[in-house]
Amino acid sequence: MASSGKRHRSTVPIGIALTLGALLTAFPFFWMLTSSVKPRSESYAYPPRVLPSKLTFHDAPEVAVTIGSATVRAAKVTHQGPTVGYRIEEAGRALVYVPDHEPAPGSSLRDVPADWMSGNDIAHGADVLLHDAQYRDHEYGAHVGWGHSSIAQTMDFANKAGVARVMLFHHDPYHTDDDLEELLKEARARWLGPEKHVELAYEGMTIELDDRGTRILGP
Repeated sequence: MASSGKRHRSTVPIGIALTLGALLTAFPFFWMLTSSVKPRSESYAYPPRVLPSKLTFHDAPEVAVTIGSATVRAAKVTHQGPTVGYRIEEAGRALVYVPDHEPAPGSSLRDVPADWMSGNDIAHGADVLLHDAQYRDHEYGAHVGWGHSSIAQTMDFANKAGVARVMLFHHDPYHTDDDLEELLKEARARWLGPEKHVELAYEGMTIELDDRGTRILGP
């Protein structure tokens, strides 16, 4: 009996050590999660706050709203889950942002009237379209229904929507720089406008739109 009691007592410190180890391992992930919903100013505040002081969620309205001198409108687009794209207008210029979009799951947009395309109501006639371009055409077959575009879908959408410039983004994380350059060639081959008006979006890119036109500036 005494021997059994000693064995039982010896497991207590091990259990405590394992629990503390699990907490220490999980804490960095918890901190990253809470930091993602904090304002930047609170991420570096001292003493640190585990949760943001105020967290508010709003449904994106499908009616236009005014923010400063810009007008912003959201619209639902085809994706696995509820997803919206945005159109931002100011001084007669329009930029459209559609990050997660599969406008024709498993099929082509070529025979689809523009007015029937998912996202056309916000993209039509935009000066700049930033659009999901995750898959090259030969990759798309293995990802039908995942909620992201093939390059054929992206460019057919852009052509039918009558946009002036296309910025390809939402790059596949497995694509190398060489893969992206090939994707860009495929996109430009399908584009009906000037070749230079189709570009790969990149970190640090700045897009200026005003009465003089559209300018793309590097970092």
